[in-house]
Amino acid sequence: MEEDNLAPLIPFEEKNFFCIEYPGYIKNVDRALETMGGEKNISKALSKAEPLQLKFRPKDPFSHPINGDIVQSSKLLLKVTRRVKKGRPLSEATLETRILGQINKTCRFGGLADFQYLVPKTTPSVQLKDAIISGGIDRIMNHRFAEDKIDLNNLQNIPPPLFSVSETPCSYGYRQCGTVVKVRVRQPDGSFKIKLINRNRRKGFDIIYINFADKPKKDITNGEEKYKATAIELRKLFNERYIWSRTALKAFLAPEHHEYIPL
Repeated sequence: MEEDNLAPLIPFEEKNFFCIEYPGYIKNVDRALETMGGEKNISKALSKAEPLQLKFRPKDPFSHPINGDIVQSSKLLLKVTRRVKKGRPLSEATLETRILGQINKTCRFGGLADFQYLVPKTTPSVQLKDAIISGGIDRIMNHRFAEDKIDLNNLQNIPPPLFSVSETPCSYGYRQCGTVVKVRVRQPDGSFKIKLINRNRRKGFDIIYINFADKPKKDITNGEEKYKATAIELRKLFNERYIWSRTALKAFLAPEHHEYIPL
């Protein structure tokens, strides 16, 4: 290969830069840094390799952040300068390029932004936040949360910290689940109706409300002999406390009693 066809070698300074792919148009650099917690928070995320949070409303504690992932990259930072002589058209401008250094780490906000909820300033939770930040002891001591029973159309509770479970977009094929089957169910009029049933669905447990003042109508110890010992042990446990979980009963009862109770 001839030497004239070789690409020229362009030296540049051995400086490492950190790139942030900001998800928006930046008009004010200081405000953009404030949405990410300032330079201190950016340095912390970079040193500990943890996600960088971005809040478009940094002064609102109820604003849901967007998480940015810090990944390795191999890019160059190029500075382009356009020089135009006074009174001359832009078409006669000259461009000067200079490589400032290498970008070895990049922060990318690839996830979807969560749903945002703007809490009114008249909400008691916002007033409490302002009192905590300003250090108003009297306002904090006299604060009372509003009851939802007053106005059901204007609930003033604190919004949840998260609305959406996943922040990564995914493709949904609109296909039927493999464990769901179609069955024919006979109706009272003799016709049939198609019903979808999930074969892997877990069976739930019904909740039964009882009054501890009511006594059982039938003594369970009057049954067969093989249940009497189990019934006596159960009565001892329920005399100690009224509510037991399945796991607790199985732990406190001897193994020979397990087959006589639905554990």
